[in-house]
Amino acid sequence: MNFPPPSPKHTLTQKSLLTVVVVAVVVVLIVAIVVVVVGVVIVIAIVVVIVVVDPSISSISSGSRSTVVLFIVVKVVVIVVVVVVVVVVVVVVVVVVVVVVVVVVVVVVVVVVVVVVVVVVVVVVVVVVLIVAIVVVVVGVMIVLVLVVVIVEDPSISSISSGSRSTVELFIVVKVVVVVVVVVVVVVVVVVVVVVVVGKLPSLMNVLTGKFVAVRHQVVLDLRVKLSKS
Repeated sequence: MNFPPPSPKHTLTQKSLLTVVVVAVVVVLIVAIVVVVVGVVIVIAIVVVIVVVDPSISSISSGSRSTVVLFIVVKVVVIVVVVVVVVVVVVVVVVVVVVVVVVVVVVVVVVVVVVVVVVVVVVVVVVVVLIVAIVVVVVGVMIVLVLVVVIVEDPSISSISSGSRSTVELFIVVKVVVVVVVVVVVVVVVVVVVVVVVGKLPSLMNVLTGKFVAVRHQVVLDLRVKLSKS
């Protein structure tokens, strides 16, 4: 049975809905990317400061190497745990705010069924982004911890002295930079994949809302037919 196309009002509602969803997803992605990048920068600074600048590193010798390694690892773990907690808190707060805003805006412009669909989609996207951000940060932390142990255990580190300290510092910084570049590349690839997946949401939402409007029209027409026969 043929039914009339959606009215301009319905079309406007769908466009408003898609705009809200896209804006919400983009905001969450931007916040996640910024948080991850800032976290990586903080980790770089922590490693460089602890390994290169900390005076206790100069006490490395055959007798105290394990103590210094433990000392450095504990320092890195404590600071990185704080960074991870801050990342999670920031992302969770943004998720809550975005979901609340989406619900409020959507309740004003569309019906309850579409609200449920939008909220589910936004929550799923936000959870995926949150998981990706946390995984990236945790993997980065593990890499940094391994890096610290490897650097401290490296035989060349034992040559630290007043004459060769600058050379060892440069060697350590180069190692840190190389590993961090790899981590950043992985982060960028993951974010690009997430953005590509999220980029398909508008077409999905368009299909969902279009089907909903079509079904609603069909139900109205069926009711009219039944009423006319009664």
